[in-house]
Amino acid sequence: MNQTATSKKLLWQGDWRTTVFVLVFVPIFVSLGFWQLQRAEDKVVIADTWALRQTDAAVPLAQVSEEPAELAYRRVVMRGEFLQQRDLLLDNRMLNGRYGFELLTPLRLVGNGQLVLVNRGWIEGDRARRTLPQVEPVTGEQILTGTVYVPPGDAYTLGAEAFTEKGPQVLLTLDMDAIGAYLGEPVFPYTVRLEAESPAAMTIDWPLLNTSPQKHTAYAVQWFSMAVALLLLFLIRSSNVWELWRGSDHSE
Repeated sequence: MNQTATSKKLLWQGDWRTTVFVLVFVPIFVSLGFWQLQRAEDKVVIADTWALRQTDAAVPLAQVSEEPAELAYRRVVMRGEFLQQRDLLLDNRMLNGRYGFELLTPLRLVGNGQLVLVNRGWIEGDRARRTLPQVEPVTGEQILTGTVYVPPGDAYTLGAEAFTEKGPQVLLTLDMDAIGAYLGEPVFPYTVRLEAESPAAMTIDWPLLNTSPQKHTAYAVQWFSMAVALLLLFLIRSSNVWELWRGSDHSE
């Protein structure tokens, strides 16, 4: 009688190593799940902001606030002249499996004389890196329409990259302060990505999001599922709950 009563009690027999493992990794999995949900929400905000601002008419860049929240994906129009022989090539930009660069050229605005780094789009490069692409100079005053690009997260840094005296500069990342030092004067803090119809535009294919909100949500579900699975395995391994469940199932 006592043996039957005892067998129907929940018994705990977990060891401390397994307990520590679960206490460490379950919170990590849960936090990663919530992090992915936050990223999904951020991507939704980006997509909504982009869609809303693409319906707005382009405004002169000089009239736009420099606050990042006001600038992101704002359509702007610029009138000015490109600085010749000052092209920048942002390295390792792939398009449809082809190797290339993003071509950026400083533009001096008419009126206030401010320098703006204009991203003119993708240009194919030599995969073997023996030569750099030949960029045809664009001379004279230009009227350009584009979208201000405010990168998410922390600003990019150039690290130990050095600028050369001649030819287009090949960069891995963008640091606007370092580029301003290279050009000899400050530049507008964010790049402007040209629209396809603008003069001087190269191949324009700006991806709005590198990962969709739905994919981040799927990642979150995976992390939460791993946390639940780990807890269930821990419970089954560290107690007699499985025997109790099987016993109650057979008794019915």
